[in-house]
Amino acid sequence: MNQKNQLHKVQIRLTIIFALLVFLIASFLEISFFSYKYISWIINEKNKLEHISRVINENHIPLHQLNSLIKNERKLWEDRHKKDEYNMWDKWKIINFAILDSYNNVLLENIRWDIDLDAVKKVLENKTREVQLENNTIIKYLSIERTIENYQLLIFKHLNYDLESYLSDMIKFLIAIWLFSILFFIIGYFFVKKNLKPVEENIIEMNDFVHNAWHELKTPISVIHSNLQLMKQFWVYKEEMINENINEINRLNDLIEALVTISDIQENTKLSSNSIHNEITYILEEYKNLILEKDLMIKHIQISDFNISSDKEYLYILLSNIIKNAIKFSNKGEAINISFKDNQCIIQDYWVWIEEENLKNIFNRFFQEQQSRNSDGFGIWLSLVWKIANIYNWKIKVESIKNQGTKFIINFK
Repeated sequence: MNQKNQLHKVQIRLTIIFALLVFLIASFLEISFFSYKYISWIINEKNKLEHISRVINENHIPLHQLNSLIKNERKLWEDRHKKDEYNMWDKWKIINFAILDSYNNVLLENIRWDIDLDAVKKVLENKTREVQLENNTIIKYLSIERTIENYQLLIFKHLNYDLESYLSDMIKFLIAIWLFSILFFIIGYFFVKKNLKPVEENIIEMNDFVHNAWHELKTPISVIHSNLQLMKQFWVYKEEMINENINEINRLNDLIEALVTISDIQENTKLSSNSIHNEITYILEEYKNLILEKDLMIKHIQISDFNISSDKEYLYILLSNIIKNAIKFSNKGEAINISFKDNQCIIQDYWVWIEEENLKNIFNRFFQEQQSRNSDGFGIWLSLVWKIANIYNWKIKVESIKNQGTKFIINFK
């Protein structure tokens, strides 16, 4: 059931990623289109004012005819572009103008909306010949030389597609894209779910297989184990063979237990605060008989207890397997050092070693170091240790020197 929940979360994450990509791509296209449209309007309308200015200068049009010329500027512009197959700029607002003398007194004007006087003052002071954009209004300054006196012509024009229109369109389309992304999320979720359905069925089938195999094999193993124990009591001459069979059955039982445990390991666990000192003490007590049998010396150094937030069973599995390996592979009379301090635990033996080229493989499932292939392990428990460490982002480092031993360093930070 846990794997099913995890797959459901993957479905949601994939759908969110797809919907987000659609939103970002559509937003980019929207911004590009409306930005191009806004800039194009500015450039085109600036060109119109420049064209009118050239017509006035080149033809020395009298002042009293300027009003008529500017009013008919649309026809003038259309004549210039009459060969265009498509002219999206034909709907544009009427130009306004003002004629001033050299002292900035208004002689003639045709202004039909409020003008930013500060912007006009700035243009008159700078007397720049280029078209300027001021608050959605483009202003063209033109000096008109006549025989008696020089005049100043200011041509004003509001942008057809101004900044407010640009922002309004952007907001409207962003809302539309957002609603479309939500719709895409709903459709995409069912699409992803449909395509991941075979994966979900395989996960359920695999979990059922492992658990069913565990239940089916547990019973005959228990029966065989009991029978062999009885035979051992009455069939003295075959004791060695019977002991071997019992050991093999125990190993098979451990394998089944390991496979079930790996299948049951999940990320969403019940967290509790666990004392590292109490956990290690409990594990050593559990392996007390094996420690006495091998006459091992357990040394505790740098002991400073700290608590670990995790599932108690997972912490036990991680620590017990590393400690069990150190005990199992150590020779009689050897020592094992265990230290824990500052969210770090170190477990070190002084006989077992791992070849350097194999260090990167020891956490792979079913991998066994050559010297341990004749032991009663399957090379599966360390892969379980690695899986648990990854769930909690714990770091495990392994150092090994030939004929000197191996050190497991676990950082619980």
